[in-house]
Formats: sequence, structure tokens, C-alpha cells
Amino acid sequence: MNWNKITKAYEIYKKCLENNVDISTTCKYALFDLLCIYNSENPMDTLPPEEDWYRRELNETNQSGLTKRTWKDNGLAEQMFEELKLSATSVEQKIRLYNSFASGLLKYNYAEKAMTILDEMRQNKISIDLTTYNYLLRSISSIKESYEARWQFITECLQDMKQNSIQPNLRTFNSILYTLRRCSVYEQGPILALSILKEMRQCGIEPSLGTWAHIIMIFYPNDQIGYETQILPQIMDELEKQYESNGHQFQWKDIDDSEFFFNAMFKATVNCRDIDLVYEQGPILALSILKEMRQCGIEPSLGTWAHIIMIFYPNDQIGYETQILPQIMDELEKQYESNGHQFQWKDIDDSEFFFNAMFKATVNCRDIDLESWQRPRITLKSITAVICNSQ
Repeated sequence: MNWNKITKAYEIYKKCLENNVDISTTCKYALFDLLCIYNSENPMDTLPPEEDWYRRELNETNQSGLTKRTWKDNGLAEQMFEELKLSATSVEQKIRLYNSFASGLLKYNYAEKAMTILDEMRQNKISIDLTTYNYLLRSISSIKESYEARWQFITECLQDMKQNSIQPNLRTFNSILYTLRRCSVYEQGPILALSILKEMRQCGIEPSLGTWAHIIMIFYPNDQIGYETQILPQIMDELEKQYESNGHQFQWKDIDDSEFFFNAMFKATVNCRDIDLVYEQGPILALSILKEMRQCGIEPSLGTWAHIIMIFYPNDQIGYETQILPQIMDELEKQYESNGHQFQWKDIDDSEFFFNAMFKATVNCRDIDLESWQRPRITLKSITAVICNSQ
């Protein structure tokens, strides 16, 4: 089956039914799984990690802050679900059918209908599998309004899993942390996040980059909260140990892992308000994140450099003695040449780079040599880069 032609596969399936052509049960359920996974559409082209994060955030939440439902009503998945319900006879078929459908509904934020399906499963003694529980744990903010009710629902889900001998996995814990992250100003959030982290380790599950991405957002829910904590430097120290213990490499284990570097760099930029932390730890933290990006084989985008500039030059009083801006421009020149004399726009923050670089080259270059030689060079490079990218 061609992954990019799922809807075409469904058309062929319908023609086979019309012409009384036998289709294996395995083929039917494989097609149904794909329709639920991709919401009755062909898969989208793969996006860069930060752009994918932004798209998901934009699609999940509307202007009122409520979760946006994207499930296709009466789509191909729903039509096939109703067809397969009539022919599903074995317990295994019913378990797969209902779990795939419930997971799809939860994935695309149709929580109300998903809860109806889950109730039907309980009434008919159809087991809920781990994948469905993970989607359910990730969707709790659409099911319960108050933060306390959400946490209570989490504990109930975990108790149900335990009673049914379902062992949690990395995705389970990351889904719980994702829900806690949606409780943006929940006072118990950081405490509960650390308890989840402890529970993960007791289960022998190593936190992934996505785990740390969620914890960062729980401790720093906005630019007004969390700047007094030292959690971000601690996370970077923890990751350094994890990197060394894994044979000097990072293992990408979860779909949320791609969020880590964006979250870490963004929060290092906006949440370091303590002057000592800004001056002493901010640059160290930024360079640590940059190092780990490269260890993961991720090339820094222009947006990455934009954040680093603002970390090294948080205001016009700090950073003028550093040589980081000329170093960044040298790095970008090499990157420009290695990419066939062009820049690749990878991140929604890339557009900030030229403003940040130009502004800081103007107000932070106080050394006379840098001012007389480097600043015009930096400025010309920035202008050239803008022209190259606009053509």
C-alpha cells in the first residue's frame, strides 16, 4: 500500500466490495488503521521539527484557548468503522477496531465522541489498549475543565491500567506531562511533574528529550513565571550525563523529542531574568543546547542564532565584550557556502535573525576595533544574506 495514497486505497476497497472481490481481514484492518491515524486523508509532507510544532499548536487551539476539533465527521474512517462493526466477530477484531477508532478520535480532538466509544467498549467488555490510554491521557484537557479534575482523571486512568495489567511506557508519561503542561498556571504542576519523573525512573524508563521539553514548559509556563528556578541548567546537566552514558549520542524515542531544542532555547532567552543568571549561566546554557543539537545531527537554523544573540546580548549593557556575533556571522558564512550559496529557512523564528543581528551590531559593539571593522562587516553580511534569501 502506498502511504501517500490512502484515500485511493479506500476507493479500490469500495470497488472490490461492489464487485464481490474478496478482501482479507488483515488488509481491511490495515486500511482502517491508516484512515484513523491520518484522519481519512493522505499523509502530509514531513515538516521541520519547529514548524511542525508551530502547526500543531496552531491547529490544536483556537483563539478562545479551547482545543480545536479536527476530526472529519462522517469521513472515510467513520464509514469504514460502521461497516466493520457488522462483520467483526472475534474478540481480537473488536479490540483492534474500537481501539483504532477511539485513538483516531482522541488524536484529532473529538473527545466527546471518543468518550462515547470508550463507554461502549466498557459496556461490551472490549479491552482498552495502551495506545488508546496514551491518547486519552494526552486529551484530558479537552475532557475536564479544572486542573484538579484533570489530575484526578489521570490517576483514575493509571489505576485502570494497573488493574488491567497494562504497563505504562515512555509515551504514557510524556502524555501525562503534556496534559500538565496544558494546566498553564497550576501551582502543583512543577511538583507533580517531578513526581512523574520519579515514577518513570522507578519503572526503569529513561526520560526522552520530549520529557524534558514538557518539564521546561511546566516550570516556565510564560515569561512571567519560573525565572527564579534553576531547572533549566539542571536539565542540561542531566542531558550531558545521559549523552555520555548512551555512548556519546542522543536517542530519539518519542514524537515530542523534536520540541526540546526550541523550548530550551526559547525559555533560555525569555525567562533568565536574574542578572547573574543572564550574565553567567545564560551563554553557557545556550552553548550547551547548541552542542547537544549538533550531537543530534541538527544544524542550527537562523532562528537558533537569533535566540543565541539575545542570550549573549540581553540588553545594551551586557555582552559588548564578547565576540559571539562575529563568530556567528563566520559560522553562517560557512553554512551559506556548504548549502550551495543559499540559506535554508527551517524555522518560524528564522525571520528574527536579521533584525536581532543588525540591532545588536548597532548597540552592543563598543570595542573600538569591533566598531570600526567588525560592525560594518557584520552589517554587510546581514544585508547580503537578506538579499540572497529574498531572491
